[in-house]
Amino acid sequence: MFKAKNGNGVYFVVAVLMCCGVLLCPGCRKKATEEVDFGIIQDSVYTNQYFSFTIKFPEDWSALDYETQKELTNTGIKVVAGDDKNAKALMKASELQSINLFMVLEKPLGSPVPFNPNILCVAEKIGHMPGIKQGKDYLYHAKQLMATTQLNADFPKDPYTEEIAGQLFDVMPLEMKIPGMLVKQKHFCIVMKGYALDFIISYTTPEQEQVLKEIFNTLSFSQ
Repeated sequence: MFKAKNGNGVYFVVAVLMCCGVLLCPGCRKKATEEVDFGIIQDSVYTNQYFSFTIKFPEDWSALDYETQKELTNTGIKVVAGDDKNAKALMKASELQSINLFMVLEKPLGSPVPFNPNILCVAEKIGHMPGIKQGKDYLYHAKQLMATTQLNADFPKDPYTEEIAGQLFDVMPLEMKIPGMLVKQKHFCIVMKGYALDFIISYTTPEQEQVLKEIFNTLSFSQ
């Protein structure tokens, strides 16, 4: 059974993220980090040149740096895989094809709060998987993978499509019980430039969800 590692529930978020980052082909020659830029955050606005998008965060929210994201990812691998050495190896290898673009939390990491609402984005290289044409195709595989781990995620609603920033995203809600709370997520996924681009919001209350959706609605793609 999955257990949260801290009061922020951040390891839970990363654990779910890792399940969505193993649709890789180990034989792919070019790493994701050799193609995609990590992007930058300046004046509370994240900009990514490769995918041509920006998204604005509240000024008092806290963005994690690359090293912290990497540390959390490594912990997420352990949480998801448990004692399964093959699963650990597969998820570790997925780092070659996946890249965490950003992770932003309402409070600084480790703040004394029951849950720390957050939004993150991961890009996974899927050019070697021609059957993944839309976000829902990627989310289908992500859901199947989650079912094989110790996350015990529930999916209260079938994936649906939502238009945001002039783009059609496939949306997958999920829920998971961890000690003392029910954590909810929504994955907003779109396929572009040979990658699955997955924006994930995590929350426990309708008020938190509303704030996160307002942030996500600042997403803008340039032509």
